[in-house]
Amino acid sequence: MAESPCAPRDHPPVGAELQLPALLPAKARALGPAGESWLSRLPGLVRDLEVRWELSDVSPLAGGSEAFVASAVRADGSLVVLKVGLPVDGFDAEVDTLVRARGTSYVEVLAHDRQRGAVLLERLGSPLASSGLSPQDQVVTLGRLLLQAWTVPPPRDGGHPVDKASHLAAYIETA
Repeated sequence: MAESPCAPRDHPPVGAELQLPALLPAKARALGPAGESWLSRLPGLVRDLEVRWELSDVSPLAGGSEAFVASAVRADGSLVVLKVGLPVDGFDAEVDTLVRARGTSYVEVLAHDRQRGAVLLERLGSPLASSGLSPQDQVVTLGRLLLQAWTVPPPRDGGHPVDKASHLAAYIETA
């Protein structure tokens, strides 16, 4: 997961006008000045990440309201997903979980830039719903993946594992 800047590639950068899913700009604007700033910086950030991570054919994916998500191709020809999160709490924790999982039952993190809220992920295949498996077999598959996902080491806070259940219970009580 080492990150290093790379030389510009011989393909055009992502255009200044990104095609965004309908909900994403509205969600960003609802965040106030931080969201407006994120929207204005997004095209330049995507261009910078395209060069840094040697991406081509960056194409925004439909749906989503919490991040800009695009498919792309790396210099080695591998298919990847670029994700740039909105300036909200939770994105760092999501990336931390994915990094700790190391691709076991979760998508693998290929590179990330915490300061810019960006992550480069392996591209997964078709959705499970289109696999041809029966609904029962899909549930069994999801159950197996969840069992593996729960083996991911918990986050640490000051050297001690974070008790997420207690944190969620305290949040529910205060909310």
